[in-house]
Amino acid sequence: MFCENCGAKAKEGANYCEECGTPLKKPKAKKVTNKLKKVVKKPKKEISKKTKIIIGIIIAIIVILAVSIFAASTSVKPDKIVSEYFEAIKNNDVDKLYSYLDVPDKDFTSKEVFEKLIKNDDKIISYAVTNTIVSTDGLAARVTVKYVTEDSKSDIVTINLVKDSGNKMLFFSTWKIENDTELTNDYQIKVMKNAKVELAGVSLTKEYLDEKESDDEFDVYEIPELFKMDYPVKVTYPMGITTNSTINPDSFFGSETLDFTLDDISDEDQTKIEKAVLENIQYIYDNALADKGYSDINEKFAKNDDLEETYNDFKDNLAKRADNLKSITFTKVTLNRVNINDDGYLNVSFKVSYDYETESKKDDRSVYSTITFAYDKEYQVVDFENFKTYF
Repeated sequence: MFCENCGAKAKEGANYCEECGTPLKKPKAKKVTNKLKKVVKKPKKEISKKTKIIIGIIIAIIVILAVSIFAASTSVKPDKIVSEYFEAIKNNDVDKLYSYLDVPDKDFTSKEVFEKLIKNDDKIISYAVTNTIVSTDGLAARVTVKYVTEDSKSDIVTINLVKDSGNKMLFFSTWKIENDTELTNDYQIKVMKNAKVELAGVSLTKEYLDEKESDDEFDVYEIPELFKMDYPVKVTYPMGITTNSTINPDSFFGSETLDFTLDDISDEDQTKIEKAVLENIQYIYDNALADKGYSDINEKFAKNDDLEETYNDFKDNLAKRADNLKSITFTKVTLNRVNINDDGYLNVSFKVSYDYETESKKDDRSVYSTITFAYDKEYQVVDFENFKTYF
């Protein structure tokens, strides 16, 4: 503290200045007040109903988007794509299966033809994806599937997939089943001249006829695209036979020559051939036993210079070796083999049963023989051989 008069420093607690004697004024203690400011809390403002709705919508969109992204990421995985593919096979979903194919919608590769072809395949009743391998660059994948058919056969197949250029929900690239070997191109079918051919119910018209490759004996057709699947083939030949068979177009060989076996011929046509054989063999024996000349009976035969010699030789041998034969009746024909020879005639090998009577006995036997027919509204004999002449 200092004296207000002379400015000298005063001792602590002194009442007067030691230098000038002036009374010292002690400083008044400041009254300190602790004023507390009252804090007033403002009441919270309630969120409006409209705002709540907007917030709810935003949350819902976020949830839906998250779920959609998860679902999309799952649905575009290679094993998922293959599972969908096999599910379509299992359910015979023609529309979906056809959508997997990158093929032109032409006569023999249409969806209608495809539907007929897959009906012939074994029906799959169960399947399981057993392994999935994605290439290191992520552009290709291989999915192995084990499946069981309705006849309890099981097999394992590997499906190849490639990344598709399309995208799903802008985030995930899709996978596409690779079907680069699904078609055979420029496939040739060779068949007897003037035969009518149907593949899966679709006729081979002149549009597909390759005139340069065709000749006097065969027609050659070239088809731009065929599935590598079993096609049912119906052929109506000029000699009155209709056959039903199958072909599986193979790009390695690139062609098919249509022939047939006995099993390919319809029951109706087999019966017709058996009847023609039975009638004609009986006709030949009856007239030979009656010693009739070729000119007397040739109205039932096709024009063939060699046939007259064949008939006369047979008639002479029958007369020499079976002079005691009184009668012969042919009862049943069983076809062994039927084919078309190089001249376009129908060769028929058969077993025929017969009853016969000689001056000394009656008996029944069978013999294997061959007869050749031409066809003009009915079967006409062109040639025959191995007709029995000894009894």
